[in-house]
Amino acid sequence: LGEDGVIELHAGTRGRMQRLAPDRTRVIVESGRLDVDLRPTSTRQWAFHAGAYRVQVAGTSFEMDYRPATDEVDVRVARGQVTVAGGH
Repeated sequence: LGEDGVIELHAGTRGRMQRLAPDRTRVIVESGRLDVDLRPTSTRQWAFHAGAYRVQVAGTSFEMDYRPATDEVDVRVARGQVTVAGGH
């Protein structure tokens, strides 16, 4: 991700990244766990989608685990803040 930060996928994690605009990126997590560390100075808007959930972030560090079999998402924030929407 260069100057924006780092996204680390754990073994077996499946997903894809889409650039929606020069300053907007969407990450679609199909299954698994990832660690995200985005710099607070990044001007890019990031959204992480997992099943029925959407996690909107800016300049934060967090871990996200999505289990599609039960449609559960677990988000643990280390720094900054996130907004989680959706679900059941």
